[in-house]
Amino acid sequence: MKAAIYKTPEILTELLRLVSRGKQHSPISSEMDEAYVDALAAIASGEAPESSEGLEALKILLNKQHPLSNPDNVARAVILGSPELADEIIMKGYVNAALAVKEHIKSLVVKGLDEGLMKLYRGRMETVFKAPGLVLAGDGGRPSPEALKSSGYSERPETAYIPQYRNMSDERLYRLVEGVYRPTQLGPLDPPENMLAKIMAATIIRSILENRYTMVAYTAADVLSGDGPMTVFGPVKTPLLTHNGLTANIWRATDIVDKFFRAAGHRPQKTYLPKYFEKILSVVRLGERLVGRRLDIYDLRGFYEAAGEDILGKVREDIKSIERGGGVENAHMVVERQPNPYNPLQHLHIYLNITPYLTSQQLHLLENIATSIAALTITPTIRKGYTDKVGYMRLKLKQAKETARILTQSLIPAQAYIPTDGPKGLDRISWALIANLTTTPQH
Repeated sequence: MKAAIYKTPEILTELLRLVSRGKQHSPISSEMDEAYVDALAAIASGEAPESSEGLEALKILLNKQHPLSNPDNVARAVILGSPELADEIIMKGYVNAALAVKEHIKSLVVKGLDEGLMKLYRGRMETVFKAPGLVLAGDGGRPSPEALKSSGYSERPETAYIPQYRNMSDERLYRLVEGVYRPTQLGPLDPPENMLAKIMAATIIRSILENRYTMVAYTAADVLSGDGPMTVFGPVKTPLLTHNGLTANIWRATDIVDKFFRAAGHRPQKTYLPKYFEKILSVVRLGERLVGRRLDIYDLRGFYEAAGEDILGKVREDIKSIERGGGVENAHMVVERQPNPYNPLQHLHIYLNITPYLTSQQLHLLENIATSIAALTITPTIRKGYTDKVGYMRLKLKQAKETARILTQSLIPAQAYIPTDGPKGLDRISWALIANLTTTPQH
C-alpha cells in the first residue's frame, strides 16, 4: 500500500499527459482533451460524464484498464497537485469536494509539471507518514529553486525536528495508510491546526489545575459565574484574564483563595498570587504564537471537570460555604496535595505526536512553554542554600527546565526544505489523519 502511494507523483504525470497529450505547458483546447477531463472527473466523483465525448473517453479508459480508471488514483494525483482540493476534502469530505475535481484537473494541466516538480513531489511522498510537508535534503539531489519557490518551500534546507514516534498502534497506522491510499472514502475531518490549538488549550488548563492556588482561583471564579463555558482565561462570564492583562474579577477570586488556605493554617502571600496569573497569561501568549490561533475561544468545560476529578467538587462546596460566611472542610486536602508537573507535559507529548514537524523557532517556543508550565506546577524540595525567596525561585526554574527537557529529548533533527505555510495537498490530508487518529479514543 505504501509503495502505491509513493507512485502518486507518476500517476499525476500520467493524468496530465492523458488530458494534454504531452502538451503539458499548453492550455486544454481540443475536444478530446476536454473529453478526458470529463471522464477523469466522472471517475473521481462517481458521477456520470457530462458529455457523450466524456462517456466515450471513459469507455476507453475502462477498456484499457488504465491506472487512472481507479478513482483513488485520480483522487491522490489531484490532491497532491492541488492544495485547494485537499482543504475542501478536510472541510467537506471527499464526496462533496469531488464535485470540483474537473476544474482542479484543468488548472493542473495549465500549470504543467516539469522534472523539478516531479522530484519535489517524490521527496514529499517519502515523508508523508512521518513528517508531512517536509522534503528531506539528502542523497536524492536538490530540488530546483524554481520548483521549491513555486510550491512555497524554503529554497535552502533548514533544521527541522521530527517526533521519534507518534504513539500510534499498528491498527491506527494501518488506518492512516488506508486513508491516504483510498481518499475517496474520507469524510470531513477536524482541521489539524484546530486540533493543535485544542491540545495546547487543554495543556494550559491542566497546568492551572495542577497549581493549588490557581486551581482554587479558577474554581472560585467558576462558582461566581454560575458555570458556563470554561476557557484558559477562566469562566467566560467572569474571566480572570484577558489578552491585555488581569481583570477586576481576579481580586475577588484571590480573596477567596486567601480565606480558603488560611482555613488550613496556610498563609499565601496575597500580593504574590497575581504573579501566577501573569505566568498563565505569558504561557497563553507563547501558545498562541506557536499554534497561530487564539486559545481563549475553546470551551474547556468538559476537560476542566474531567481533569479536576473529584477534588473540584469538594473545593466548590468549600467556596460556596466561604461565600455564605461558613467554614471550610477540604482545604487540607488541597494544601497537602502534591502537584504533578508531568500531567500537563503529557498533553504536550500528544501535541508533539500530532504536529507534522517543528522548525527551530517552533521548538524554542515549545521548550519555553514546557518550562513555564513546569515552573507553574512544580514545588521543589528546599535544599541547603535555597532558604530565601530568590534562591527558591532559582531552584524552581532550574528544576522546571530539567523537567521540560524530557519532552523534547526524543526529537530527531533533520535537514529539510520546509513549506512556508505548512503542509499542503496530500501531505495535509495525511497530517489531518494523523491528528484525528491520534486524538480519537479507541473503542
